[in-house]
Amino acid sequence: MSEWKAITMPDESGTIVKSCPWPWRIANAVMAVFMAIAAYVQINDPDPAIWITVYSIPCLLCLSIVIYFPIQDYFLWKAITMSHLAACVIGVLYLSTIVSKQIWEGSTNPLSHEEGRELCGLLLVIMWLTVCKLANMKRLANMSIYIWALLIALSLLPFLLWGVHLKTWDTQSLPEHCKNLIVA
Repeated sequence: MSEWKAITMPDESGTIVKSCPWPWRIANAVMAVFMAIAAYVQINDPDPAIWITVYSIPCLLCLSIVIYFPIQDYFLWKAITMSHLAACVIGVLYLSTIVSKQIWEGSTNPLSHEEGRELCGLLLVIMWLTVCKLANMKRLANMSIYIWALLIALSLLPFLLWGVHLKTWDTQSLPEHCKNLIVA
C-alpha cells in the first residue's frame, strides 16, 4: 500500500520533501482536461469571455497541482481558489433563481435551458475546487485506496455526465449558437 502514500525524496537543495501521490495527480490531470474542453466549447457561446474564464481558472489550478503539487500551500494559489469559489457560488445563487423560475413555469428538464447547463458547470467547478482546497499533503499521505479510487471516479464523473447528456440531447431544440456543436 505504500505506493498510494506520499513518499519523501530530496529536492535540489538536499532537503526532504514529500512527493505527491500519483492518483491525486491523475485526478487533477483528468479534471484539467475536462475543464480545458469545457472552456473550449464555450467559444460559440453568446458570452464566451465569462465562461471560458470560469473553466480556464480551475483548469490552470488543476494543472499547477499536476506539475508542482506544493503550490497548494502557496498564498496566491489559495487566494485564486477562494476568490474563484466565491464568484462561482454567487453565480450558482443567481442561476438557481433563474432555473427555479423555469421549472416553476413548467420546464421538466433544467438542462434543456442554457442557464441549467451553466448551473451544472458551476457546480462541477465548485465541487472540484472544494476537493482541491480541502486536500493537503498530510491528508493525502494518509488516504486509503478506497478514497483514491473515489477521487479518480469523481474526476471521471463530468465526462460521463457530459456523454450521457449529449446522447440524450434533442439537437433540434438547440439555440442557434449551438447548432455547430459536435455531437457523438
